[in-house]
Amino acid sequence: MANIGILTDIGNPSWHVGDDAIALSSFKQIKEAGHTPYLFTHDATRSQQLVPGANFLRSIEFPELPLEREEFFLSAQDFSDFRRNPVADGLAQVHHLDALIIGGGGSINSYFSRLLLERSLFAQYAKHIGLPVAISGQSVGPLLLGHEEQAVRRLFDSADLIGVRGPFSKKEAQKYTSKEIYVAHDDAICFSGVENLRGGDFIAGCFNDAHAAFPTSTSAALIAATLDRLSKATGLTTKLISHMADSAKQDQDVAFHEAIAQRMSTPVEVFNPAHPSQLVAALEGASLSVTNRFHQAVFAMTSAIPTLLLAPNLYANLRMADLLANLGLDPNWVLPEAALDAVESYQAIDQFVALANQISSHLQSRMPKLHTDTKRWWQQVIAMCTNNKADASSFVSTASPTLAAPEILAKLHTRYLGQLQLMEDATADHEYLARAWQLLESYERQIHALQAEKRLLSEQVETQQARIGYLYCREAELVQDPGARVGRFSYRQLKKIARVGALASRLKNRGH
Repeated sequence: MANIGILTDIGNPSWHVGDDAIALSSFKQIKEAGHTPYLFTHDATRSQQLVPGANFLRSIEFPELPLEREEFFLSAQDFSDFRRNPVADGLAQVHHLDALIIGGGGSINSYFSRLLLERSLFAQYAKHIGLPVAISGQSVGPLLLGHEEQAVRRLFDSADLIGVRGPFSKKEAQKYTSKEIYVAHDDAICFSGVENLRGGDFIAGCFNDAHAAFPTSTSAALIAATLDRLSKATGLTTKLISHMADSAKQDQDVAFHEAIAQRMSTPVEVFNPAHPSQLVAALEGASLSVTNRFHQAVFAMTSAIPTLLLAPNLYANLRMADLLANLGLDPNWVLPEAALDAVESYQAIDQFVALANQISSHLQSRMPKLHTDTKRWWQQVIAMCTNNKADASSFVSTASPTLAAPEILAKLHTRYLGQLQLMEDATADHEYLARAWQLLESYERQIHALQAEKRLLSEQVETQQARIGYLYCREAELVQDPGARVGRFSYRQLKKIARVGALASRLKNRGH
């Protein structure tokens, strides 16, 4: 029985259904294989509520500011003198493991560089001490800044098995390694049970305020109008199901869903689950799903629920395109969120409703393979962790699109994809500027420190000069004072002829 570490992103103040589901699914796979899983977490108390009785290890917390994060990572990569390593205690946890799995998620990019750097660091150290390392169900890119590309290369160099969750991520990953990259499903692909949950009761929606194409108010209004149109076309009510929020603050999805609901003219219900299983239960009976969140799409589509995918940015587009490709659907089914402002968007929405039954039948036909694909992939992951050996194979049975998107959707996707790229370029520029600004601030702090040191040295020089001046004046006074001159002359003469030892000897001889 092996002790296997699973590095995911759980235990944060904000619960996140997707990351929680990935951790739970990975934990289950290791447990059912007869091994002992150890989950990395930001807070063990929070994660105990998610996985009661599990073994937990501490995640490494990285600084928020870009330059500090980069410097922290560079110093933490030095394993030559472990006593000086700033995260020696965190890395030392790996000594108790027999293998490390870099769990699934959208972590290998510069949007969440702290997650990328943490994964690269743990993988490098695990390989440094001779442990097998597997990467499972990751999205790669599309944004990777130049100074973080080296972290990706070292992550892949340290891995013995690399699995990404779609062909588009594979294409990105191959830029950074010559190793074989395997396409597998998302690690939470079977979390919903992979059974037909579709009914005719309601429209399931889930939205993140991505602050991408539109400000919050505009985005909420456009999504509300989309849901109203779907509701009127189908006669169904809407249920908004949150995926992420801080329970104490009721922010993020919870707050954004309230903003959407306030702008809707058709009936709507807001539901805030506390556990991924509650979310899956909330999906049961949905006729349609609309979302700009990846895992809402995963859970709905693997339950045969047709889903209108809205991509607020290029990152969402890549992950959704990966999912669609793995399910045998054309990536043009993704509608950029910016297109909701276009007149043609209503035609696209109507086309989606018209094809909903066909989409559901297609998704249902793919279900039998999902369990098989996932089982085969995890068998290879565990084989790598326990025997350091995995068989080369394909882990997705439907690698090519078989259900094409309608022409209007394809046109909108192509037209607005360029806009998403422009926003991506702007994001990259912003990140570089933030890093450059912090670098300038760092130089400015160093200049201030040097100026302070210069002032201190100047004060010391002035003090020394004043002391020398005082002694010079004192010497002059002594030279001008006759009594002082006689005294100094007598002292100098006595010093010449009367060292203490010699004087004592003379006195002793004189006594004799």
